[in-house]
Order: sequence, then structure tokens, then C-alpha cells
Amino acid sequence: MAAIVSETVRLLADSGLASAIVTGGGTGSWSHEAGSGVYTKVQPGSYVFMDAFYGRIAGDDGAPFNEFEHSLTLLATVTSTPASGRAMVDAGSEALKLGFGGLPMMVDCSGAEYYETDDEHGRIRWSEGARPLESTAPWRMGTPSTKAGRAAQGWVR
Repeated sequence: MAAIVSETVRLLADSGLASAIVTGGGTGSWSHEAGSGVYTKVQPGSYVFMDAFYGRIAGDDGAPFNEFEHSLTLLATVTSTPASGRAMVDAGSEALKLGFGGLPMMVDCSGAEYYETDDEHGRIRWSEGARPLESTAPWRMGTPSTKAGRAAQGWVR
């Protein structure tokens, strides 16, 4: 992309339309644009909240995108642990306003995955060797999208 933008900037300058400002990019691609030497301004926006949608995007190393932290999170309380490796929480689709971005991400809880929801509750599972979720403990989740976070104002911490 940087090569195309660079060529466009050159063509515009050759036509008498030079610009001191070349802007573009976004949260998922900011590192590419920032390091390209073409852009004078990069415009990532969702990083402010770092929702789960962007948290699932792979970075340059193939690992989840982790240059920014989740700043908008929802609290959910474990209401039961019906089986080994599973927990129920009190944050379902009504609290999370699911839609774009998919399900929330567990924050500060390596190996845990929010994998299923109904209206009032969510189901979490964790991988072998991960720290189990304790009953009645509050757990932070990255919002599915910034739209979901804004809609769930009663849950924002």
C-alpha cells in the first residue's frame, strides 16, 4: 500500500498538487504506515478502546495484535462453575450488545475464552493449565466493539 500511496503523492506533485501532509492508516495497519516513510500523519482510532475485534487481529509476528491495551472493559461475575474448565458469568448478549466484533475477549486471564452466550449469561472455558475462574470473582472482558462498549454504559468500568 505504501508504494501505491508514494506513487500517488509523486504524481500529484508532478501535476502541481504537492502536499506537505500525507495521511491514512488505521488501528490495524498503523505500524505499516508509520514505518513506511510515506505518511506524515497516521490515523488509528479504535486503539483508544482496543475492542475485541482489533484484539483478535494478528500482528506482524502472527500473534494477536497487542500494541495497545483494552481501555474499555466490561465486568462480569462468575455465577457458577458447572464443570471443570468451564464457568458461567452474568454478562450475556443483552449486556454486551453483541454484533460487529463477535464475542468479547477475556482480559488479564490467559487461556480463558468467552465462547457462548444467551440473553443473560455467558459461558467461558479455559485451556489446560490455565488459572480457573473463581466463583463470584469479577472478570474483565474487552468489549466486542466500541459500539457495544458505548451501549453497555451500566457495565463500563
